[in-house]
Amino acid sequence: MDGCVFLAGHTVLAMTGVESDLTSFAGTWDSLPPDPYVEADTPYRFRRHGRLLIDGAGDVSVLPTGDYLQDPAHNPLFGGLSRRFAPVVWDDTGTRVLGALARTGVTRVLGLPGPVLINVHQIRILGGAGHAGTPVPEGRHRDGFDFISIHLIERDVDGGGVTTVVADADGSSTVMTLTEPLDSLFLDDRAYVHDTSPIEGDDRTVRRDVLLMSFERVDD
Repeated sequence: MDGCVFLAGHTVLAMTGVESDLTSFAGTWDSLPPDPYVEADTPYRFRRHGRLLIDGAGDVSVLPTGDYLQDPAHNPLFGGLSRRFAPVVWDDTGTRVLGALARTGVTRVLGLPGPVLINVHQIRILGGAGHAGTPVPEGRHRDGFDFISIHLIERDVDGGGVTTVVADADGSSTVMTLTEPLDSLFLDDRAYVHDTSPIEGDDRTVRRDVLLMSFERVDD
């Protein structure tokens, strides 16, 4: 694939076949607990984490939740810290949707031979009066994997939530805003850095729900 690929939500729905499950799946963001590693007087970042493995045949397995560790060179705020988040709830709907998204990313978009380890992050950001609605408190960064994907689940904001992607090779930048359910960005994490601007609310609480995935080739 090209190192930076945007796919519209309707395209991703057609590729994955998860349209009938999407409303129920999006509802699970309402039960995300606060991210325990983000210090704020008012919690504004909520999160769950899970792990999947896709083998060479494209079969998906759910792995036990483990620590999430990034290199300080990649994440200047949380790098070097082993973080343990509340686990993804692997009910039937969530397993179908996450498995389909992961398999589509690996086999149809990225074209990666298995096995591939995938970290899955459900994240909600709240913003508005009295809330620091910052999707990326670490600022412009890379995640430290082979590839990543960002999938919008729901968005209710008055402004902000704009993603900027910058190429290492020549410093060129691409700016985009994910606006529709399952609007998705796939990125070569080794060749680009990325950031997303704070979400803005006009005297009301606003939110941005996203699903993040990181893809890492592992030895057979």
